[in-house]
Amino acid sequence: MKTKRKQTIALAGALSLLLLMAGCGGEAPAETTQPTPTSTVESEDTAQVVSPMKSVENGDAFLRELGIGLNAPLDAEDATYDIIDDHLCQILFTMDGVDYTLRAAKEDGDISGVYEEFADGAKALCIDGESVSIEVTVQTVLSSGNKLATWNFQDTYYSLYASSDVEESVVTDLAWTISQRSFLRD
Repeated sequence: MKTKRKQTIALAGALSLLLLMAGCGGEAPAETTQPTPTSTVESEDTAQVVSPMKSVENGDAFLRELGIGLNAPLDAEDATYDIIDDHLCQILFTMDGVDYTLRAAKEDGDISGVYEEFADGAKALCIDGESVSIEVTVQTVLSSGNKLATWNFQDTYYSLYASSDVEESVVTDLAWTISQRSFLRD
């Protein structure tokens, strides 16, 4: 009895497979003159994700679109400028063989995008200009030695991330250079 049942199941499976294969070789349906109806509303499963990044030409676009002064250093190489989520400015550039990420936004909080564990002992340094001073805080990534500098001026917050283990003075000097070029006009 069990053998007959197994044979029936096997035969049914073989017939199903045969019908399936025969359907693949069939003729295509005749073309109709009416368009196939389509939905103009996309389901959540098929909706395309819009990139939160918008490339812009230079720092003038940041000032024009977001009211944020931010420019790469004059001797920066391969600088790219982006606006992220309509509120965050980002410049990626290389200088002296080190890749940097420079960000600015009119919001308090961590805008750096660096989610690493930092060594104890962040250092705050005050840099004085003729009419303005800024306080730059430098942190060192525990695992790599990479540096993150953060500072603010008026209602804008800035971060500069060095993707290599550079001296602290390199990022503070660069923060000052960026500040002078971006928003300080001493």
